[in-house]
Amino acid sequence: MHTDVAVDSQSSSVNSIKDGVADHFRAADAKVEVHSTEYFNNTYSPDLVLTWPGTKEKRLVYLRANSNPQYLQEDIVLLGEDHHSILMPLAASAVAREETKVELDLQTLSSKHKVLVANSDSLQALAPGAKKSPYAGLISRAVLQGGKGVIRKPRAQTITETVTDAFASASHSSPEHIEEAVQAAALALDTPRSNAINSFMQALWIASGEPASTFPVTVASVPSIDSSSLSFLLEMDDLDDDDFWSRLGADIEIESILASGVVGSPANLQRLMKANASRLRARVCRVVEAASGAVEKSWFLGAGGLGLNIADFSAIFTNSRIADLEIEGADSRQTVDSVSERAIGADIRILALSMAAKESRVDYAGLGEANISKDTQLSNVATALGSTAEVVSVTTAVGAANRRLICDLPSSTGRGASNSKYYLSEMALNAVPLFIPLQDTDLADLKAVVGYEEHRAASDEVAESDAEARIVTQSTD
Repeated sequence: MHTDVAVDSQSSSVNSIKDGVADHFRAADAKVEVHSTEYFNNTYSPDLVLTWPGTKEKRLVYLRANSNPQYLQEDIVLLGEDHHSILMPLAASAVAREETKVELDLQTLSSKHKVLVANSDSLQALAPGAKKSPYAGLISRAVLQGGKGVIRKPRAQTITETVTDAFASASHSSPEHIEEAVQAAALALDTPRSNAINSFMQALWIASGEPASTFPVTVASVPSIDSSSLSFLLEMDDLDDDDFWSRLGADIEIESILASGVVGSPANLQRLMKANASRLRARVCRVVEAASGAVEKSWFLGAGGLGLNIADFSAIFTNSRIADLEIEGADSRQTVDSVSERAIGADIRILALSMAAKESRVDYAGLGEANISKDTQLSNVATALGSTAEVVSVTTAVGAANRRLICDLPSSTGRGASNSKYYLSEMALNAVPLFIPLQDTDLADLKAVVGYEEHRAASDEVAESDAEARIVTQSTD
């Protein structure tokens, strides 16, 4: 009995230690998922595993009862080359000054092997909660995912302050702190994370209205927003600056937005979409019943895609496979007369459709690119099929080039051939009105939210430019 109690007590103590460490990791990064293993203070097996939702990132954490730098060096060698692990001493180091030789040797070895040596004080210093900067969480996550070398509390504070100050400077077109931040990121992070930090600073610089050529430091990365950075931007406090979101979103695609791991309808997602909906494209659009409490005319992330609430339904856009969508589409099978009425009301050009009854199916198409939404023969064909005849598929003409969008009514899913992509405005205005009944006000709201006017204006400019080019060519000839 006494042995059982001792074992239970030891197990409880180990779990308590792991839980405490896990809390420190979560404080440093609210998105990190901490998984405990069955091991404790094992030479080769990790005590904890860190992962991040929506990514393949993984980091193994080894807790160490002994904080002696020489022992930690031995652990790094035993773990092998490029192990990318985190060594976490549970006790404060006996070495008080980082410039001592043994500590410098540990710094050199851990940096070489891309191993992060940190303790609970380091994680507390990285925690963004006490920082006023909205960007503080970005450097915290970068350190957890790709930090290297010895990062104790003073260094963690310095890195966080330097990089967050540089982000603030870049967003206001100021060169202050940027060079120091680039150097700090290179020393404390692996190459992918260091490049991501640099790229984010450049992107903020450009979003502030400055050209890329004036960025004060030459770096290897291309100015862009990676998924981790974008998640912080979307979840930070509401940033009411349409010009900022327009410039920032110039190179962002739906894949980047989905990879951010953000779920729900944050205010900054509305800002991003307001500024960029007219230029984003998708392969698939599916209409589903809106979730309870959904706010109409709002964008959201979830169900495997980028969604838009409209009327009592949600349109979900994605560049993934239809099979990857996490929710079934609404069944929108209906009569020919209903489809024709909806198409005429939304100015949709129908090129072909398929009708099905109990034991038969008819495919009907116009000659060439003829619009059959007003074809008087359609009703006669439907009547011949019988009272159970319903439209199951509609092919619409999209844009001046008459590209084809196939709308499957049983699943309320619109798609093109193969990997064809369509602007959100094209897809929404050619599929959604066929799947659900929209009032005139709903249709006007849909046009506004997906950036129909902006996209049409841009398309008109391209068309005019092409026409002028043809005139010049003819004149030259």
